[in-house]
Amino acid sequence: MKTSIIVLIFLAIIALTSLTVFYASRLKKSQHKTFNIILTITGAVLIMLLLLGITKIPSSTDKILTNGISQIKAQLESMNPGSTDADMDATQFKAYLNKSQDVSDYLINNEYAGFLTRTFGVRYYIKMFNIFANNLDDNMKMFEEAGNTFSVNNILNYVKEQTVKPVLTATKILEIVVATVAALFLLIMFIWAASIKKGKISKGVTFGETTNMTNNPFKLHNTKTLILLLLTSILGTTSLYSQNPPTGAINGLFSINDTTQVCFSQGNLQYQASTDTWRFAENQWDYVGEDNANISPEYDGWIDLFGWGTSGYDHGAVCYQPWGILWQPFNYYAYGDITQNLYNQTGQADWGYNAISNGGNIENQWRTLTISEYTYLFYTREIPSGIRFAKAQVNEISGMILLPDDWSSEYYELVETNNGEPEYNINIISQTDWMDSFEANGAIFLPAAGWRYKTSLSYIGMRGRYWTANVYDDTFAYALYFLPTNLQVLYGHGYRQWGCSVRLVTSSGNYTYNINATPNPEEGGAIYGAGEYRIGDDCTLTAMANEFYVFESWTENDEIVSTDAQYTFIVDGERNLVANFKNCESIDENLDDMFKVYPNPANDIIVIESSGRIYKFEVYNTSGQLVELISDCIDKKEIDVSSLSKGVYIIRCVIDGKALMRKLIIR
Repeated sequence: MKTSIIVLIFLAIIALTSLTVFYASRLKKSQHKTFNIILTITGAVLIMLLLLGITKIPSSTDKILTNGISQIKAQLESMNPGSTDADMDATQFKAYLNKSQDVSDYLINNEYAGFLTRTFGVRYYIKMFNIFANNLDDNMKMFEEAGNTFSVNNILNYVKEQTVKPVLTATKILEIVVATVAALFLLIMFIWAASIKKGKISKGVTFGETTNMTNNPFKLHNTKTLILLLLTSILGTTSLYSQNPPTGAINGLFSINDTTQVCFSQGNLQYQASTDTWRFAENQWDYVGEDNANISPEYDGWIDLFGWGTSGYDHGAVCYQPWGILWQPFNYYAYGDITQNLYNQTGQADWGYNAISNGGNIENQWRTLTISEYTYLFYTREIPSGIRFAKAQVNEISGMILLPDDWSSEYYELVETNNGEPEYNINIISQTDWMDSFEANGAIFLPAAGWRYKTSLSYIGMRGRYWTANVYDDTFAYALYFLPTNLQVLYGHGYRQWGCSVRLVTSSGNYTYNINATPNPEEGGAIYGAGEYRIGDDCTLTAMANEFYVFESWTENDEIVSTDAQYTFIVDGERNLVANFKNCESIDENLDDMFKVYPNPANDIIVIESSGRIYKFEVYNTSGQLVELISDCIDKKEIDVSSLSKGVYIIRCVIDGKALMRKLIIR
């Protein structure tokens, strides 16, 4: 029996067990115990039947071969009496075989040939018989040396002996393999049952590795997912199923871009100044409310409305303490810079950099979502249910529900989903329903906690404003904003000095984004530096022009983002950039008055004149090689070109953020 057959059976059992576990991971917590019992009994019965079938393979094989050989001999005897025991040469043996029905027909169609016996015993005999027939000369010599008659009867029985012994050995190996898989299966069930008893299982999630899976347990999106599922069965414990989310996180996964999933904290962020302690609210609907007016360095209560970037770390802002109430937005510039986001530089302007007491108590485990991630979360996510968010009143608290990637409408029927206009009471959900049908299945609730202006509170219980990690301009920062009849994500913002809610996310620190870059045209040049980066990383893309091409600009969504061949930026989401190159022979001479070069042709001195500010002046030869570079802020300048050899050159000027080119002839 081929070793590959054993391996295939082994992998098939593992795959089936993996798929079963995967399916189980999509169930509600209340369904796990029943499913575990049914699965264990069903699995045990199937394995017992499989083992019973395997143990019968040797005896069934022997019975079939004995019966089959008798039928073959009977047919040959009827055609030529005494021929089955007569000595013959190879030609005679082949002639008899040609006259008889094919050996495999007798065996495969035998009434005793069950599936396992046909697969392992009979087919192995047929294989051995064919090997014997293909080596008749050597086998005739072997029979002669052993003093045996080279007859049909002796040949068929000899092949039988060569078959039964290996089949018996292979059967024992197969029994061991199946028994091992059975033990592994029961171990998984035991661990699962123990996890259910301890309350550790609610839904299938993975932390540290991100996957994109649907409610359909039989739809595997990629090879990586399949490998993880196989490891699930082999190890008995799994990151897709029985692993708990990070401490303080709700057990649900949310896609924030095409490749990354995160989980949300169990509640809004809170702070106690007297003990310098950060924590998450006990319940998702909890908020402090009017007590935020007591904000001060000595206050021994809790607050949950914070000025933008008030993480408590001295990152460079004037007002960085959580109790800060200074007015004017310039007091809240992250890292002391008007343009910096929370994740820039050290990342310490983000509240998630703190050790959260009930969120693992480890620094830099949590973070604030960016505006692009919130936009993707609310509007772009493609998930099986198609339901991303809904307005609701949960436990009599108004707010916004976010549904995880694997949400199913079977858990709870919501109305007016993916719509920010309805009133909150469009969906009224009790505390019991929330815990059993929503939170148990990974849903998130953002309460309408209002916001704070110095020590004055506004719109508590009516509106919600949640900070993002991004600046909007010198006065505002982006914020998720919802009110009774509206939702603003991409266009939501708030004064940096306002006290707003904070809801953090985590994914074990793995926040990676793809930075994609392509040359235009493809033959124009090469790009270096594209790939996968973590949020907050510096990414430097370098465009190298090929011969007879000159770099022109970097664009994104047809908008110029840089005219420098080396473009550096801080990663805050996925980007798709294009490096534009221009063929030296296609430089347009019909430019407007923004850019003049004279005299042209020239001998030694040229004058560069522009109606705008020239930030960079470059001279390339027609092979695309840079031969002169001047960085200056001018509107008119004389350039000495006497060192250039005679020929045609390309002048590239960056004027007010736009790259313009002209041909220059040196005589």
